[in-house]
Amino acid sequence: MQTSPAWVLLLGLIGIATCAAPPTDQEETHIEQALTYAPQSTRSVIFTDWNMARHEAKMDSLNSDSPDADKNRFYQQQDQTWTSFSPSISALIDYRAQRWGTNVTDFVWSATLAIPSDPIDPTSTEVANVIRLKDSVDLDYVGHFILLNGYDLERNGSIGIYTATNASRQNLKRTSKPADLQLYQELQAFALLPEDRLLIAAHSRQSIDSILEVYEHPELSFRNKIGVSSMLDHMRGVSTALLQPFLDECREYRVGRIMAQLHENDQKAIEDALGASIAKLHDYSLLGFGYRMDGNQPTAIASIAYDSTSRMRDDHQTRVRLGTEGYTLKKHYSYQRTAFTTTPQETQALITTLVLKSDDPTAKTFHNMATAHDFLFAACN
Repeated sequence: MQTSPAWVLLLGLIGIATCAAPPTDQEETHIEQALTYAPQSTRSVIFTDWNMARHEAKMDSLNSDSPDADKNRFYQQQDQTWTSFSPSISALIDYRAQRWGTNVTDFVWSATLAIPSDPIDPTSTEVANVIRLKDSVDLDYVGHFILLNGYDLERNGSIGIYTATNASRQNLKRTSKPADLQLYQELQAFALLPEDRLLIAAHSRQSIDSILEVYEHPELSFRNKIGVSSMLDHMRGVSTALLQPFLDECREYRVGRIMAQLHENDQKAIEDALGASIAKLHDYSLLGFGYRMDGNQPTAIASIAYDSTSRMRDDHQTRVRLGTEGYTLKKHYSYQRTAFTTTPQETQALITTLVLKSDDPTAKTFHNMATAHDFLFAACN
């Protein structure tokens, strides 16, 4: 399945409000864990910390065995987060979908990866989902449900790999509804990694193999890309995040396309912030957008990183505009630029981080994230 960059970007705008305390500097964060399994060729990573989502909902103990009324309340509270997921991912998240033996109430974290699907066409992508399951989840039970849904199992050591075959599809055609068949056609492969308690659900066996290669060789992971480690230092404690390397086709997009998705109150703030005179930034290495709660304040974090060879425009007037005119009314912000050094080769890079805090503790994550996204994604204009 091919996934458009627009879909991937929109997905990253939508987050989950949480109030859990950020991890300490010495503690490995969930997003750092997730990036360990993403190939370096990944075109975007969309991360959600479901533990923090349950904490915000005051449902820390929620799981798939909880009363349906509690699960439905959590599902409805978080529903806006999933409106742009493909049907296959929604099926995994929906607590009412029992066909996989697990659902979002059993997730610790999840990462949706857009992985290149065609070496000849670099713009083609397909989705793979890496999901960390709770320690209490019976992985054999999950594997049993996958088999019941028509997938064939092969073993690679302790790892179970489940793939769809023509024979299994023929069996399903006699027993399944058309909507179910479409779902199964999207999810062509699964993998269960018991040692790491991971469930991988992907649109192809090729994507599964790409992730398993990184699993065997962590030095090939997205986490080791230049700029990622330093950017994550600025984004500690986020419950939702989007990380995206530079994509040539991003130049096709315009701020107006994203603005169409925003609340009308945010549109004017963006129009004021992104006036016609704003400088266009190009040749960045990495974009990052995250969300967390700082005390009672919803906080969106937007970062953009450049390597040492970038032709970044160092326009003082633009920085003044960004820092003084961007957000008014009930929003306030801080704006900072810091230099950092990454990798053993001492590669120099520059990271710019924008932190937006809302005075309204009930502010929707979507609006904060989307505003921050527009603010920096003008780089693609």
